[in-house]
Amino acid sequence: MPISNPANFVNVNVSDLQTNHPICFPGGRLTLSATNPIADVSGATTFYYLPYAHGVVPFWNNALSVWEYRPIPEAGLSLTRPTENPRIVDVFATTRPNEPNTFGMDIQSWTNDTTRFIPMFRKNGVPVVAYTGGETPLRTYLGSIRFVGSNGAATMMDTVTQRFVFNAHNRVKKRVLRYEPTFNWTYTGTPWRQWNNSSLNRIEIVDGIGSELLDLTFTARAICPANVYAQYGLGVDTNANVTDSYINGNGDQTVVARLSRVLGLGYHYCQAMESVATPGTPTFFGQGYLGLQGTWQC
Repeated sequence: MPISNPANFVNVNVSDLQTNHPICFPGGRLTLSATNPIADVSGATTFYYLPYAHGVVPFWNNALSVWEYRPIPEAGLSLTRPTENPRIVDVFATTRPNEPNTFGMDIQSWTNDTTRFIPMFRKNGVPVVAYTGGETPLRTYLGSIRFVGSNGAATMMDTVTQRFVFNAHNRVKKRVLRYEPTFNWTYTGTPWRQWNNSSLNRIEIVDGIGSELLDLTFTARAICPANVYAQYGLGVDTNANVTDSYINGNGDQTVVARLSRVLGLGYHYCQAMESVATPGTPTFFGQGYLGLQGTWQC
């Protein structure tokens, strides 16, 4: 039998729901696939907004002080890469002022990899941004995308090593992965360096909100001579030293370093690192199945 306490009930203005409170958040997902809202895609030149959780996007109309809604076309919306070669862009759902039946997308470049050009704010919990000229309605934030390349040839990536499509809503947990294909190698240096001296041994992400947690493990193996210790760790936004999850081992050991934290707003990478703690020459192993793996919500 339900149990209730009369003291927990309050009076609410039900008639106020549609005008001052959105009935839903945006229901689609940004994707690099024309048909699959959760697909992995490499080297794309067009991005899409496809229906996913539901088929509606809310807009706040300042002039009328009401939430308005637009249906997402079943085939979605699409936009090709800009010619200006930005690094990161925010993607917004928008309508033309005074044309209530229009619905499209536009983008705004960031100042740099960690700084937005136009700050966002939340209207009744929905991330939005005002038009530069102050027109209505507000633009509704859909997500952020980071571009790779330059000189008019920038492309977009959503892969296990480069999660560069971030959704403001309806995020899904995606795998991140980088295994070192080289069977083994040696290193005698005490300074930290990139694992197998390769910048490919990293995971790269973009976070449009600055609140998502990257869960990542680095599994490594080395065979060390007597009294020699191999060291491993993870460098966040650096390939010169270890910032997280330092660990070492001697003899023939397989060890695991783990990172689980919020990296912050914008672009970040997590680099696998190696070093030798004492003079000697360990043999490090990749073997095609050791390296970085984890999950990222985007």
